[in-house]
Order: sequence, then structure tokens, then C-alpha cells
Amino acid sequence: MAVNIEKQLADFNKRIGFKVTIEAPDTQSSEGLAAVENRHVQVAFARIMDHRIIVIAYDSSNMVRLRKVMQRLSNEFNLISVALITQLSAQERKQLLAWRLSFITLDGDVFLPFMGTRLMAAPVAPATDAIMTPIAQRLILLILDAQLLYERQGQSALNTHFAQMFQVESGLFKITGGQRFVTGVGQRFEINNRVAFTRATKPLIELGLLKGHGETKNRVYTCELTSRKLFNQLKHKLISPISKRQSKRLSYAELKKLSHNDFLTGGLTALAKLTMINDDAIKTIVLDRQAWQQVTEPQVVTDEADCQAEVSLYPLNPFADLFRTIVPNYPESVIDPFHLYAIFANHPDERVAGEVVELVDKIWESVA
Repeated sequence: MAVNIEKQLADFNKRIGFKVTIEAPDTQSSEGLAAVENRHVQVAFARIMDHRIIVIAYDSSNMVRLRKVMQRLSNEFNLISVALITQLSAQERKQLLAWRLSFITLDGDVFLPFMGTRLMAAPVAPATDAIMTPIAQRLILLILDAQLLYERQGQSALNTHFAQMFQVESGLFKITGGQRFVTGVGQRFEINNRVAFTRATKPLIELGLLKGHGETKNRVYTCELTSRKLFNQLKHKLISPISKRQSKRLSYAELKKLSHNDFLTGGLTALAKLTMINDDAIKTIVLDRQAWQQVTEPQVVTDEADCQAEVSLYPLNPFADLFRTIVPNYPESVIDPFHLYAIFANHPDERVAGEVVELVDKIWESVA
């Protein structure tokens, strides 16, 4: 059983001013559920104030199935059924409200029409704490690229090296963490262990970009399947991957100390390769911290081979490589468009900001 109804109700009771008290597990009715439902459902008789109810702990995003289970149990026992769910997306909430199905969630979203009660979810943490972090950004952009790959290449895209980490299920994109994720793709994107993966998911859940399901050991995560919709949800939360504190002028001669894979074209130089924006006289490259440490202090340079070297908060090469598997004609050694968007979307020059928005829009135009 993926869900634990006692633990979830205890968490709910801590958050809300009234309590839901379990009487006894309803094993008879749960035995009658179809096998596919048993993986996602646990049932118990309970009380809310003076109301006797059936609580249905539900660990799936299939709201139609939940509706059938609730209706069946309400009819069978002549009691009101109340769904207990970890989190609800806006669309899932809209469905349950339209059907007037009672529900409570672990983040405090409550709809109990038989009691005349409607409470909106309070944020898990203060809004000021719900910010994107570099490790969370790496994970969500990896998920976004995996979605794009799926949309372009179909299920075969997920039957390769993504097969154990990403699946499509019930109209949602499903992400499985744990050691398989770390060794499969995570380490390449500096998500080096299970603790790092969990640290990456926390702000994404707070920001409403991921939903967690199940207990810690077997926890899985889901998000909307459509990559365009996911990007629209996260685009205003992206942070620039470029360090504000580190940059310096280099000569191309110094770059010979690095391999071609150690740096990318960045800044306006990258944007100029992809849009109508003109490049600066000084070319921009981006190094990760490891490559940065290999570069010595620059000599005085007088030729035109200067470049401005910026330092990224994390390696961007894996994202550029992954994006070229999605769009094969994307220029080599250029920062991927999603990180360019994070750099330039709030640029004071409206023309620059407009070009990077158009650059990202073209990704989905080319899919159609």
C-alpha cells in the first residue's frame, strides 16, 4: 500500500482546527476494490465532529477513478465519502468542486459541503521561502527537456536512458527518484545522491511545479504532461545560472588550456547566434567552476581575440547536449534556450528580452 491513512490524517489534524478520527480500517470495502485501485486507495471509517464518514486516502491523479470509488462506497454504506489527498492541482480541485465531492488535503485545502466548510490551502512555508534554487532548477529543466523529448519522439524516447526515471501515466509525467535516478541521469546534472534529489524536489513542490506521492522510501513525483504548460508555470521562477560575483576578461590563447567541452558560448554572443540581436564587440563565454579553476590570470591583451568569461552556478554543458538531442540543428557549444531565457527574460533592454521570449516560443512552433 502506497498510502498510510493514519499518518496522513495525523498530519492533517496538526494543520487544521478540527480533527478527523479513525474508528477502524474498512477492510471489507477495500477488498472489493479493483486491483488497480488497491494500489492507490486505503479506506477507513472515521468521524468529523458529529459526522460519521468514510475517509478514502487516495494516491493517484485519476480524479474520474476517485469519483467512482467515492460514489460506490457512499452508496454501499450510506455514508458520506471524503477523499484524503496529498495535494491537488488547480484542474483537479476544479473537478472535485464541480462534482461536489468532499475532500481534504495535507496542505489544508478542505471542501466539506455537508458541514458548510470550505478552507483554502495555506502555504507550506511563507511565500518568501518558496523560491527556486540552483539544484531545483536543474531538476525541473531536466524534466522539461525529457517532456519535450517525449513529445517529439513518443514513447521510444523514454524507452532509452530515461526509461527508469520518467514515465507517462494517466495523463501525467511521472518521475521516480532514488538511486536509479542518480546513477541514470542525476549525476550528470550534479544531482549526485538521493539526499540531493530530495533537496531538489522540496522547493519544486512548494512552488507548485511537482506533486509528491507516497511514502518516503517509494515516493514518486508527477507534473503536467504538456511541456509548454510546465514552462509557463516555471518561467517566472527561473533564476540566472550565471554567477554575479565572478567574471573576467580572457584571451583565446588561454582557452587553449581547456577542452572544447569546458565552455559554452553565452551572453549576447549566444543570443546573436540564434536571433536578430547584435553581438557585443567582446565575445562572451561561460565556464563552469571546475573549468574556471583551470584558467590562469589573464595577460594584457591587445588583439581582437578577447572574450568575457562568465562563471555558471552549475555545469550547463549537459543541458546544451540534451537539448541538441531534441533539436538536432541547435548550434553546438551554445547555452540551451531555457537557460538563455533565465538570463535575459528580465533584461532592461526590451528588445533583448523580447528576442529571448520569441526564441523559446519557437521551440513549440517547431514541434507542431
